Amino acid sequence: MADPSTTLPLAERVRKLKLPEEVDRTRRRWRDRLPWLLWLGTALLCLALGWLWWQASRSRLATGAGTSATPTAVAPTSAEPQAAKPADPNTVVLEALGYVVPVRKVQVSPKVGGQIIRLYVEEGKHVRQGDLIAEIDPTKYLYERNRRHALWQQAKARYELMKAGNRPEEIRRAEASWLEAQAALRQAENDWKRIRLAGRVVTPEELERTESALQQARQRERALFEQWQLLRQGFRQEEIRQAEAEMLALEAAYRDAEYDLQNTKVLAPITGVVLTKRADVGDIVLPNVPSNLSASICDLADLRNLEVDVDISERDLRQIRRHQRCEIRPDAFPQLVLKGKVTRIMPQANRSKASVSVRVGIFLPEDVELLPDTRARVRFFAGLVEERQ
Repeated sequence: MADPSTTLPLAERVRKLKLPEEVDRTRRRWRDRLPWLLWLGTALLCLALGWLWWQASRSRLATGAGTSATPTAVAPTSAEPQAAKPADPNTVVLEALGYVVPVRKVQVSPKVGGQIIRLYVEEGKHVRQGDLIAEIDPTKYLYERNRRHALWQQAKARYELMKAGNRPEEIRRAEASWLEAQAALRQAENDWKRIRLAGRVVTPEELERTESALQQARQRERALFEQWQLLRQGFRQEEIRQAEAEMLALEAAYRDAEYDLQNTKVLAPITGVVLTKRADVGDIVLPNVPSNLSASICDLADLRNLEVDVDISERDLRQIRRHQRCEIRPDAFPQLVLKGKVTRIMPQANRSKASVSVRVGIFLPEDVELLPDTRARVRFFAGLVEERQ
């Protein structure tokens, strides 16, 4: 006999498979309440944990207060702190990565500007202090030196002339002129007396002419006498001092021009190796003028005096002190271990990195060469370097 359910239409059979509306409504209600129940459980759990933490804090505070209030209740042997044992000097307290930098690095700049006509260095060349590095065109400075030298010699001759005074020949010549003026004055006086004695015979014009000649002879005699006296006394001290000051000023200007001329030859300020060449033959260097022209010739550094620049975090800075013993392992030579010590702790921190720069000096053997700006790993030990090192 056939099953009646199989004879029903498909829509009727699907309708019979659905859950009753009461069951479906109950399930939807619990599904809507489930998030609120989860939030409520989480809140209760947080309150319980907070209450447990508060109870534990109260118990710790009560225990600490009781201990501080009754210090005699604790045995003295257990309350006294144990003395800290000194750390092993060979203990590694910190390890950091840094970069090799020279202790002395200078930019070689000329003291005067001009065009480079000769250059004697290249990158990597070793030079000693005082060696010739470059030459600047000296033409302008040579002419200026010669001009100031001539002005100085002129002022010097004038000062020496005024200091030495007049020559005896000049004084005798002035005296002879004065004596000649005296004779002419006596002659004019005699002529004037004869005219006066002649009375009415002499015309008024002739008398006036004679008196005028007498006055001229008197003035000339007086002027030549004063000139003779001045030549005998020489120049005034004020004039001599003024001439001396002018001579010294021109001498200083000449020395300045001579100094500029000598500085057209650029010398190495330190012994080291040329790291970078910044100018070439034909370039114009103007160290004292802000422009796009080059202000230096090369960079020079002493590669026998090196150190490692290490950035130490602020929280690790307490592990570092001066003269602390270190080991340096350059990345370029992984098997090489060099001795070193902390030489400098920079007095200012780097705000962006939250670190302090520490310089570690390297005890560099004669047969080892390191290049600046190469990486090296530094290990800091607890002990200090002995003074004899």
